[in-house]
Amino acid sequence: MKKILSIVTSFALLSGSTSLVNNVVSCGDKNKVESFTYYKNKGDKDLVNLFTSKQSGTGDDNKPLQIENNLLSKSYENSQAKDYTQNDYNIHLSGYDGTNLFVAGYYKENASFCIDLEEIIVELKDLKKINDPINYYREYHTLSLFGNKGENNFNLFIYKVKMSGSKDSKDISYDFDKLYERNIKLS
Repeated sequence: MKKILSIVTSFALLSGSTSLVNNVVSCGDKNKVESFTYYKNKGDKDLVNLFTSKQSGTGDDNKPLQIENNLLSKSYENSQAKDYTQNDYNIHLSGYDGTNLFVAGYYKENASFCIDLEEIIVELKDLKKINDPINYYREYHTLSLFGNKGENNFNLFIYKVKMSGSKDSKDISYDFDKLYERNIKLS
């Protein structure tokens, strides 16, 4: 179990508490993804400032959001599903919209996001981590972003990540449910 938790922790740190499954939006409201809201006097500019700081990292290179002249200076693409082996465990990651995004900082107990983010986005205060080592289950939340080089905006996604395994198996699955999304303007 300690190995499983160390894999989960290392993955969470590398991918910014991250990895995700595309949410299918049907004609009904049941699967509709909501837009998140800002606290008073907070907005896109606050997120952009945080994401471009050394406190944040994106994708495999773990660099902050890259912008130049209020335009994305690189593309942030969708993440594909993949299977791989780490420390004798078979890891299955679902595909998800965007590139993972991590923001370091101080966390309240069981919080999925650091205080700096919680002070910008209202809905984050209610998103808590669940750790259930007896049942080989962990739940946390993560961010991802999608945008093309040269654009003056990107889409930000908030996902619930469900990590599951079992005592009798060396298989670990990460499934992702999109909870919120919003288009963020750079200027």
